[in-house]
Amino acid sequence: MVWRDRVACGGKLEMGPFLEWAKYVTTTTGTKKIVIIKDGKIGFPVEGQETIWNETCPGPCHGLLLAHMKGGHEDVLVPLLAGMQLQGWGLHSYPWEKKIDKAIFRGSGFCHAKRFSYTNGACSRTYLAARVANNPEWREHIDAGLLNPGRFKSLQFNGSFPVSVEDSAHFRFTLNLDGITASSRLSKLLALNSVVLKQASPHVEWYYRSLLPNVHYLPFWDHGRDDILCVLEQRKRHPDKILKKIAQNGQAFAYHYLRPAARRQYFIEALKEYRELFGSDMDDYITQHVRA
Repeated sequence: MVWRDRVACGGKLEMGPFLEWAKYVTTTTGTKKIVIIKDGKIGFPVEGQETIWNETCPGPCHGLLLAHMKGGHEDVLVPLLAGMQLQGWGLHSYPWEKKIDKAIFRGSGFCHAKRFSYTNGACSRTYLAARVANNPEWREHIDAGLLNPGRFKSLQFNGSFPVSVEDSAHFRFTLNLDGITASSRLSKLLALNSVVLKQASPHVEWYYRSLLPNVHYLPFWDHGRDDILCVLEQRKRHPDKILKKIAQNGQAFAYHYLRPAARRQYFIEALKEYRELFGSDMDDYITQHVRA
């Protein structure tokens, strides 16, 4: 919650009314974090107060992702340093002239609930898999399949054989489709020498805002459910050197910023910059608020 969203009488920030409003918000809406910044310093006026979930308000979060469509957040986004995103991470290449001229996707059929109205609320994973299964034209351009189709019997398509991230490099294009939240697979797909087709997403991870469309990846799902065909057909009319350059840009970005060592360094720098926001008050804050 941000003070600039409220109208202050005469342009002044009166703390009394603000604190009353803050206490009301945390107990009625479930908000767990309210931060004030005054004279360049951070304060947590309702820290420790119970929320609607009977939990206490923590300090600012260091999150892995957020829904950027809401805006007005103060979360510090940081990389994941362990788990599936880093298992088997590495650069993988396959000769361009030997690549299959299609876009590849394999994964579960799970999707988040934040969907765009211009796609009629469609889940990208199940929609694309169904279109490929039931339309020969789509199969000419895309090889998309679900690994657990039993949950989606109404869509009438069969299961697909698994394709590892490394083997996805055998295709000229790879599809990055949202799952429950943003797809953690993106960092691995960028590490291939294939062109990433990235779905428009309401979620953002720590590095997304440094990625440039048509430089590091090709965007789709921007105008409708079927715009991916237009993207593929348009790009296939361009010289291969353009597609190769996009693939190279994505792979170079992955090497410089997404490999484990780079993630750790980013996390360290984020903590250092975060520390500077407290000025000389950090030691007192740790003594008063941090519990072993």
